[in-house]
Amino acid sequence: MKRNQESMIGRFFMKTWVFIPMVSVIYIFLLILLTPLFSSLLRLIPDNEPEPAEIKGCSESAECFKYGMILHQAREYDRAAELLEKGCEMDNSLSCEVRGDLEYRKQVRNASPAAAEKFYDRGCQLSNRMACHNEAKVISENFPNRKGASEQLLTLWKKACDLGIPQSCAETGKLLFQQNDYAGTIKYAHQGCYVGIAEGCVYETSGARRTGAATPDIKKRRMLLNACEKHNIPLACYEYALTLPRKSQEEVSATLPFLDKACEATKNQEFCNEARKMRYVLGLPWQPGKKTPEGGRK
Repeated sequence: MKRNQESMIGRFFMKTWVFIPMVSVIYIFLLILLTPLFSSLLRLIPDNEPEPAEIKGCSESAECFKYGMILHQAREYDRAAELLEKGCEMDNSLSCEVRGDLEYRKQVRNASPAAAEKFYDRGCQLSNRMACHNEAKVISENFPNRKGASEQLLTLWKKACDLGIPQSCAETGKLLFQQNDYAGTIKYAHQGCYVGIAEGCVYETSGARRTGAATPDIKKRRMLLNACEKHNIPLACYEYALTLPRKSQEEVSATLPFLDKACEATKNQEFCNEARKMRYVLGLPWQPGKKTPEGGRK
């Protein structure tokens, strides 16, 4: 009889709906009980990171990056630069990226865009995506008219995009748009638009229109309006104006502020010609801001 009772109790506790909650309760109890002990043991483990004053040099790429970042966090930028540069020379791409940042942000003595480009370029060759992105930024901000800059920028933006930087995808779409490669524009700009980058959405929409796509839906029109009014992207103003109806004089008048804004911001011939056309229809002067003469059209 006693054995039967023990057998019944054993079968009861082996049932899934009893066993799993019971084990969970035991686990939580042990966790609460042992947590203070584990915390005490962790405090006994020595901290192997040296203090900034103790750092004299480095011998391996990972060590150079680690020590360089300790000095960087301590704002000892010139000392950090030495170790990060050494790490970069040993093919540590993160060292190249941060070393370039020190030049780009002018945190070291004699900092220069050319030096920033050099370190970013090395990091990009090692497939560091931020190094590629930042190298393109340095060139576009400082050397946009340098021979071969356009081709170099396209290569860098594309590589950074392919490595996972959405902003670089939007920039790639923008460059391809300027080269009238609208299929390429849509492909790359979409990757920026997908994560909410306004400029990517604008170039994707504009590229699509130029390849014969249908008029943007309400959602995309709102996006264009937001990009025009909040982000001041001239192309967004132009594209939004083209989505508005122009059957009556009142509707034509509603498009004009957006066309004027696009024209004034860029002096783009396409934008300005469309603005002049609407001004002609409304009997207004060719240039925005000028008073209408008594005779009507100028």
